[in-house]
Amino acid sequence: MPTLAFDIQWNEGLVRPVEVIAPDGLICTAMFPAPTGAATVETIWVTGNAIMLALNKMLAATPAFQHRAQGVNDGVMATFNMGGVNQFGEKFGLHLMDPLAGGSAAFPNRDGVNAGGPITSPVSAIADVERNEQVAPLFYLHRRLAKDTGGPGRYRGGLAAEVAFSVGGVEEVQALVMTHGAEVPNSRGLNGGYPGATVIQSFGRGGIDNGRPKSTNFEIFGSKPGLMPMTRRDVFAVSWQGGGGYGDPLERDPSDVARDIASGAVSPQAATAVYGVVWNNTVDEPATKRRRDEIRAGRIAGGSGTGETFDGKPLASLGPHLHIGRDARGWFVFSSAGRVLARGSTAWRQGAHRATSDSLRPNTA
Repeated sequence: MPTLAFDIQWNEGLVRPVEVIAPDGLICTAMFPAPTGAATVETIWVTGNAIMLALNKMLAATPAFQHRAQGVNDGVMATFNMGGVNQFGEKFGLHLMDPLAGGSAAFPNRDGVNAGGPITSPVSAIADVERNEQVAPLFYLHRRLAKDTGGPGRYRGGLAAEVAFSVGGVEEVQALVMTHGAEVPNSRGLNGGYPGATVIQSFGRGGIDNGRPKSTNFEIFGSKPGLMPMTRRDVFAVSWQGGGGYGDPLERDPSDVARDIASGAVSPQAATAVYGVVWNNTVDEPATKRRRDEIRAGRIAGGSGTGETFDGKPLASLGPHLHIGRDARGWFVFSSAGRVLARGSTAWRQGAHRATSDSLRPNTA
């Protein structure tokens, strides 16, 4: 509803004309003896991501609504649960809501909102650090925006938050840590925009001494390390997924990248590697042009496609650089450069050049 009818208040009547077709045996309709658990923060969340991406692709291909299209917002709800006896001597259980502070996706004309949260929730909010510490045995070291988490694009996805905390007021609790999106980013970008960062979660035994952080080795967790003891000498650190970017990062105005570097949103390394902006305490314009030309050349090296080109007018567009054309042999998808990528289907990726790159964010706490 926020995507197709943002001006209508949330109400039950909106779901009455909607039919959900989900046969038994799917990931989201698992049947015994398939294992299940944490549906609201796992399967339902990624199902929502897929639905929102599909809806926004339709908006992006519709001229009247292109300005409202965006990628995926806050693609993950990472779980941190804590339980035991609190600082008041009472049994307690905590489901930390801070992971709602993922970044929202960029639009065709503006960046996403930092820590904007999911679009599928009517009123996303997280508690103040002080409130969390008041009601549960938590001791925060920081809660802040995480650099390089927003999906790169002509318009950048909003940054995600990151936290680090220990146990406060008691000696030990039990912690349950699990997530998705630690290996693959869920916050997909749109129309050439890159996805937001993956989740990075780590645990440092003995990282606190008398309430002060100290140097220690952090273990990088996978997606579901599970249940573990956590003491007042340990530190859990995690950063979440930023929003997906919109458009090609090489089309981002270098002055916007410069502002991102100055604000701490983007590192100089990411500026050069992804945005093609060379930074020497200011934007090096000649070097930036060379770097962007180099990246573009690398993208088309070894590209396959159909071997055909087309210089006619498009019948319709799937995005700013993907178009639908037709000739005597039928319809096809072609790029703004005139390269025919697919015939008879929209599976244009089959004809595009594919490349992989290493993560720009180190797995350190």
